[in-house]
Amino acid sequence: MKKQFLIMLLFVTAVFNVTFGQKVITLFPFGNDKAISSGKLSGVDGSPYLFDDWRHGTIILKSGERIEKLLYRYNVSQNELHYLYNSEEYVVGNVATIKLLDLDGRTFIFDNIKVKNIDENNLFEVLADGKATLLVKYYIEITPSNFNQILNSGNPNETWSLKEKYCLKTGDTIIDIDKKGKSLMAILADKNVDLKKFVEQEKISFKTRVDIVKVVDYYNSL
Repeated sequence: MKKQFLIMLLFVTAVFNVTFGQKVITLFPFGNDKAISSGKLSGVDGSPYLFDDWRHGTIILKSGERIEKLLYRYNVSQNELHYLYNSEEYVVGNVATIKLLDLDGRTFIFDNIKVKNIDENNLFEVLADGKATLLVKYYIEITPSNFNQILNSGNPNETWSLKEKYCLKTGDTIIDIDKKGKSLMAILADKNVDLKKFVEQEKISFKTRVDIVKVVDYYNSL
């Protein structure tokens, strides 16, 4: 009963219906959950999810309470965390109450960033933590249909591809990391001399996740 109450605390209170492809979202009145029924998106190749299968996870709330033994998956295109409960699929609404989400040993957090000048809680995966926190934000890149009706060739569907963007959080600020690592080195400028030596010794290119994690982990060890 306590577990059911904690789950209910996570969700929103309005009432409306939204149609997205073949997915229908319904938000119920206060005290009920936000339920969805999913269907394959028409006219789309690819998936809106970070992973299509369900993963075992544990949510730790900012209050210190834990919600365990549920299955989750993240809808990247809609920035929604879904879960299964009694064989029904739901969407976590009030993500601001979540401190972290552990999915099969991978740590995720929700944090505020501005998307098109609107403050929005987005899901980030935590790759390194300490004085500086390395995060990865997943997003969907959409390639339009290239179907030619006259030639009857090409792909009639949009193609959705999962992409990732690396960010660094220091204090309350989250900054995108460019592919050359210049923004990363600028943010960590208080250890500039040590970091430059480390980058040269390790032949860091900033083009791979492994390299970026190495730099942030080294910074946090200083």
